[in-house]
Amino acid sequence: MKLSKLLFSFATTLLLSSQSFADSAVIDLSSSPYPYTTGKDIFHHVCAACHMQDAKGATGAGHFPALAGNHKLVTPEYMKFVVMNGQKGMPPFRDQLTNSQIAETINYVRSNFGNHYTDKVTAEDVAKFRLIFLGAFYEIIIYSIYNGCFSTTSIYHSSSRD
Repeated sequence: MKLSKLLFSFATTLLLSSQSFADSAVIDLSSSPYPYTTGKDIFHHVCAACHMQDAKGATGAGHFPALAGNHKLVTPEYMKFVVMNGQKGMPPFRDQLTNSQIAETINYVRSNFGNHYTDKVTAEDVAKFRLIFLGAFYEIIIYSIYNGCFSTTSIYHSSSRD
């Protein structure tokens, strides 16, 4: 029970300090393995390897969905989630692209290839989305521990050996 309270306190503190954390949640551009800064460059050097240069997708060794004229792109949140966390065979890019790179890529795809969505995503939007996802993750873990879904016996035993 002590561990549950400790984790709950940690998550509460994290969520209450989310504004200051959001300001620092931007990945330093030098830490990105991709030197590109525009959505166009990122798409054509990173995304097009699977989604193709015309964004019409491909089928063969795998299924790579078309981004051209894709109705799922109507909301930028869908793209934020998929780009950051991956989906099916697509790897997550949250640790490889900066908030700015993700925002630029989303804006490029949503306004090209037959897509005409005009609402723009900012790096700050992506940073906040990272926090929301992180907060939800901690909330699920804390709920699971508190309700006995995870055994904390091994944690207590290992900590008592110190």
